[in-house]
Amino acid sequence: MKCFVLNVGAGPLVRPLAKWFVRTALSFADYASFRDADSRNLIHKIGVTRQTHVVCDSAYSFSQLLLTEF
Repeated sequence: MKCFVLNVGAGPLVRPLAKWFVRTALSFADYASFRDADSRNLIHKIGVTRQTHVVCDSAYSFSQLLLTEF
């Protein structure tokens, strides 16, 4: 089974346990994307070295699509 982490906004991550949970969760993911570069940069600063992507927030894009169609 594949695990995907999509359009995550991250921060602030201050406590060591919170950082550990995020690093561990992302280590199990087959794909990870973030909604902005600042979130992705924060994740890399806490030690995540895997490839990640920046993709616009799907919920925001979906609502904009609905508004333009009607």
